[in-house]
Amino acid sequence: MKTSRPIYVLVSVLVALCIVVVTAVPAAEGRHTVAMQSGFVAIDIYIDSGNTPLAAYQFEFTARGTKLVGVEGGEHAAFADAPYYDPAALADNGNPRQGERIIVAAFSTEHDLPTGRIRVARLHLQVRELHNILAREIVMMTAGDANGNEIKATVEAFRVTPGTNSDDDNEGDAR
Repeated sequence: MKTSRPIYVLVSVLVALCIVVVTAVPAAEGRHTVAMQSGFVAIDIYIDSGNTPLAAYQFEFTARGTKLVGVEGGEHAAFADAPYYDPAALADNGNPRQGERIIVAAFSTEHDLPTGRIRVARLHLQVRELHNILAREIVMMTAGDANGNEIKATVEAFRVTPGTNSDDDNEGDAR
């Protein structure tokens, strides 16, 4: 009877340990799932051509931990249609970061071309970890006037704050 007592104690300790592990695991998984929640964000792209009418542009946009799911046109009639993009740059040849990078371009033959700072596009992204800061980079590749001459222009990307239409209310920027 004395030999069964150590076995009884050992079995009791193992059962208690299993109960603690089983009850602790769902709580940890629940916290992990909330932290990894995905979602969608919109990014407004602005180009400033100064006093020169903007007829064409091309930029490269990269955002880690995202996948591009949509592209909209801009606010001026000359760039209201969705711009063109490079599917090869978007696919990135099977890279694990597929969909994080896109090259976007548009041109207009309208007589009334915009000058100054205008929204030329809105990008829609699926974000893998919604609560993380969205690290992004945007590079102006080229811009041109109605005669096909390259012009000096700057590009900015702003994350759209839900429920607002004003870029003043948007958070952060990439240049």
